[in-house]
Amino acid sequence: MSDSPVLESGTGVVSPVVRSTIGPSFLLVVLSGAVGGMVYWVLQAATGIAPFGFRWYGSVPAALLVGGVAAVLGVYLLANSDTTSRAQLIHTLSFALVCGITWSTVIAGAKQQVISATGVARADTAQDKAASLQNALKNGNRTEVSAKVSDTAAAAAQAVQSLPSTTDDQRESKDNG
Repeated sequence: MSDSPVLESGTGVVSPVVRSTIGPSFLLVVLSGAVGGMVYWVLQAATGIAPFGFRWYGSVPAALLVGGVAAVLGVYLLANSDTTSRAQLIHTLSFALVCGITWSTVIAGAKQQVISATGVARADTAQDKAASLQNALKNGNRTEVSAKVSDTAAAAAQAVQSLPSTTDDQRESKDNG
């Protein structure tokens, strides 16, 4: 087993989690998601819709790929599932299959999770810069204060830009956790 940083679901905090990432369970998750992607393709083709706008020999590999990617994102990023337990693995593989079938929603959710985590990190940086500015103001050094004001303004501007993508529950769970 190796230490690998994993984004904790809903917190935007990266913490080390001991887990074998590339192993039999990881490959089973990818395979289960690929099967889900294939189910998606079959459902789309059965209703007369050309999935991805390609012929079958282009759209089947695309469905397998996005299904596998969605399964990995859903299982390891969004749900932060534990795949070390054999009993939990069966439930995890079922979830990976569903992630593969509903791949577009899962990928959109994972994208939002990453964007929100970035927004929380920017807010934290702005808060740290403001505290640093407050300390510089106490010391009274004009050049240091001027530099800290510029740093704080830039960090605050970045944090404000990412406000629309940051959810309140992520910020609150970080503050309480």
